[in-house]
Amino acid sequence: MAFLGRTEIGIKKTGFSSKCPDNPKAKLMYYLNCMSNVLQMDNGDADRTRLTQYRQYDNLSDSDTDVLIVLWLALSPDILINKCIFQNEAMCRDSANQFFEIEAVRNNLLVAGNIMIGGRSRRVSKIMTFKMVWLRECYLDPLKELIEDRERKLRDDEKRQRAATELEQRRVVREQERKRLSEETERMRILGEQRRGRRKSAKCTII
Repeated sequence: MAFLGRTEIGIKKTGFSSKCPDNPKAKLMYYLNCMSNVLQMDNGDADRTRLTQYRQYDNLSDSDTDVLIVLWLALSPDILINKCIFQNEAMCRDSANQFFEIEAVRNNLLVAGNIMIGGRSRRVSKIMTFKMVWLRECYLDPLKELIEDRERKLRDDEKRQRAATELEQRRVVREQERKRLSEETERMRILGEQRRGRRKSAKCTII
């Protein structure tokens, strides 16, 4: 038996050991996978399934990563702690986190039977205990790193866009200068022909 909050819960250890790649995107996907095990999510959700395959993190596009960050924030520990995930190092033992199936033995209660996520009620199907190092390595640090990376890419994109705009503006200016030079050359040519025509006319009159 274990006591979580004030509800006596019969618990059965479940899950298996898994090594997550040392990459912030992979860790983000691993966190989402863990929360998908704890909460009953929609079956057949292809996007969620793809976004939880953390060993294939390299396959995610930038737009997929943006969706992943949104889901990650929606499943923030602030919402889930002491409802379906619990900081409890003793129950984790040698692991950084551990999953348990829940069987209520008193008053037929479950730990936070349902949780509102993104305006929708999600049923708690398991609980997860974790050590603080797990939360830091699988949520806090990679979230910060990934958001900073996305912001850096956006700044780089803005710089490239400004540079492209400046190049286009210079091209337009050069084109306008070439056009003015061409027009001026044509005007001088016509003026020269007119002068030669007048000189020829004057010479004929003198004769």
